[in-house]
This record gives sequence, C-alpha cells and structure tokens, in this order.
Amino acid sequence: MHFTPKFKFETILPTGRAVLDRLSSTTLSEVAVSSDTGGLLPAPLDVAPFSVVTANATCGQNGAEEFCRETPGKRGIVCDVCEGPEGSSSRRHPASHAVDGDPNTWWQSPVIIDDEYQHVELVATLPGSK
Repeated sequence: MHFTPKFKFETILPTGRAVLDRLSSTTLSEVAVSSDTGGLLPAPLDVAPFSVVTANATCGQNGAEEFCRETPGKRGIVCDVCEGPEGSSSRRHPASHAVDGDPNTWWQSPVIIDDEYQHVELVATLPGSK
C-alpha cells in the first residue's frame, strides 16, 4: 500500500519532481504513527537538496574580508578570510553552501562594519514555489 499525495502536477517546477517522486513512493512501512494524535505522518524528507538558496549579502563578495566564528570544542573563536567568486574554493562561502550537505562548507554572512549589513537575508526557494 502506498501513500499517494494529491498535487496539481502541472504547477510543479521540474526540480520539484524528485520531491514528488519521493512522496508518492512512500510506503506504509515508512509512515510513522504519531503517538500524540494517532495520525499518520510521512517519513521526514530533506528538501534542502532540491531548493535554491540566495542571499542579499555574502562574506567576501566585495573582496577579501576577515571574519571570525565560534567553533565547537576547545578551539574557541577562529578567524579566517572570505574571498569572492575568484578566490580559493576553501575561502568562498556562497549561499549555496548552506544546503550542499558538506559539513566542511557553509554560508558566511558579511561582517557588520559601520552599520552596514544590519539586515542580511538568506532565502531558500523550495521546488514548486514561485
């Protein structure tokens, strides 16, 4: 027996097809029963790989920029330099890194200097949204 969601397929963008395929192929054995409500819940689905992430500002977009971040464990605060698109790949931190699944990459916001970049947005556009 399969869980079959009801969607208007003509309104879904091509990148959303993988998400729909995953939802429509969910079997009853993959559906968890919620003890709180007694209802059925589909297995969790990570939509991050299917989303497009953009930011209105990113560390290094206007040239090399020093930033500091807290790291887990005993390392404490670590400082490094962000570089823009032409820089070293290990020193680029674009918005797409927020959802790439690699624990060694991340999106880095710009450093707040002289009240610049007080409002930074990281936007994830999910498949099928406009």
